[in-house]
Amino acid sequence: MRTGWTSRRTGERVDDNLISGWNKSRTRGFISFVAIPRKERETANPVYEHWVVSVQFSTGKKTFTGFYNTNRRLLTIPDLAMVANPGAPNGGYFGTYRKK
Repeated sequence: MRTGWTSRRTGERVDDNLISGWNKSRTRGFISFVAIPRKERETANPVYEHWVVSVQFSTGKKTFTGFYNTNRRLLTIPDLAMVANPGAPNGGYFGTYRKK
């Protein structure tokens, strides 16, 4: 996770969080993502924030809604059934998760 980045659209410095990562799997191939908080971050649950996730597939780019857990510092992308953990001991994790 990085704080403070430069917007490609406006060229201005943004003092906010940014998460990026990649994953390679047999089914989806190589995918990468960049996630930033939405202007309206609040959700019904105060532990979570709304984030915008831009995912680059081999077939093109798609945008998804993500939910960032501020306590556990995990970004969940429900439509892809994937989670990003920038604080994992191996440098970070971006992969699938299983619902219990």
